[in-house]
Amino acid sequence: MKQRRKVVFFDRDGVVNIEDNPYGYEIETFYFAPSFMELFLELKKQDALCFVVTNQSGIHRGIFSTKDFEILSAFMQNCIRSSLMLPLRKSGFVPKNIGFDGIYFCPHKEEENCSCRKPKPDMLKRAIVDFNLNLRDYDSYILGDKDTDMQAGLSVGIETRILIGDADAPNATHRAKDLKESQRIIFS
Repeated sequence: MKQRRKVVFFDRDGVVNIEDNPYGYEIETFYFAPSFMELFLELKKQDALCFVVTNQSGIHRGIFSTKDFEILSAFMQNCIRSSLMLPLRKSGFVPKNIGFDGIYFCPHKEEENCSCRKPKPDMLKRAIVDFNLNLRDYDSYILGDKDTDMQAGLSVGIETRILIGDADAPNATHRAKDLKESQRIIFS
């Protein structure tokens, strides 16, 4: 039986990268989480669609700008491409996009009560519309470190919701202590 294509939504801070401070926006302090590159490489070898969906209230708090966020996102994408190009070539398959297929962010503070800040699902819905996805045709996943990530995933019908870490998350379908453990869940 042919394996269905995967679509994976990643929260950024605390999942893709180590969250050293609550408003990470500087290249100098951006560090990928352990096992992120290994997980991402395996996903891209399978031609998975991968998206970032991240709350970035530091923008509306005036801590950093949208431009700062875009610069860090470009840096992140370039690091992924430069790290994974050779391993993907060696595997015999280079996907159309080596980095994230889309990066969606909410700049609002919680008290602004917008429609895009997780747990609301609008960032995920935009990715689904932008890429013309019917999640029933995919194995779908969200990886996050808070129940708000799990709630957003549940709202759009993501079947596998993996909480990374030990936060309380009643809407998670799985728990993993780290990305290495989440890899076992995704590829089992």
